[in-house]
Formats: sequence, structure tokens, C-alpha cells
Amino acid sequence: AAGCSAFRHCRTNIVTVAVSDLDFVSWVRLGDLCTVRSRVVFASSKSLDIEVVASAASAASIEEDTVVAKGLFTFVSLGSNGKALTVPKLRLESDEDMRKAYAQRPRDS
Repeated sequence: AAGCSAFRHCRTNIVTVAVSDLDFVSWVRLGDLCTVRSRVVFASSKSLDIEVVASAASAASIEEDTVVAKGLFTFVSLGSNGKALTVPKLRLESDEDMRKAYAQRPRDS
């Protein structure tokens, strides 16, 4: 899911350069319906961070989804020569997007 979001943002070849967080917070039971969502939460000139959230819901009940895993993946966009390309700027469309982008990091300027 993270790779799909990275590709849709960059529209080029992309490569995972880091998995900085990966937390398994609950389990998935046999027969549960699983959903994996990802979205770009930060973009610098050379890399982008993708937040991934996996959730599960019982197929037999109408309970809310339970988050079972969360992760933060960093990608770099690559040109045909294998060198890093400039990553397109991130459009922040909501207050939530803004909060996540600024909370992510200024670790690579």
C-alpha cells in the first residue's frame, strides 16, 4: 500500500529507503476482513513519508474496525539513470494533513 501511494504521488520508479516505525497493536483473527490504507504525510525535495494503517473487522458482526498495525515508510523517487529525482510537493488539503506533515519531521531538509 505504501509503494502504491508513493508511485501515485511521484509517477516514477520509487524505492523504499527506510521503515522508521512499524507497530503491531492488535491481532487479526481468522475470518476477519482486513483493510490497509496509506497516504503521503510528508514530502521533502528528495523523499516522502507514507503512513500506513491496517485495520480488521469481524465479518460476523457490525463492530467498528480495529487498528491492528501502523507504519511509517520513507521512499525516494528514481529516474531511469537510478539517481534520485525531485519529489513533487505535497498538497495539504485539511488541518489534519497540515498537522501530520509538520509533526512528521524536519529531519532531512
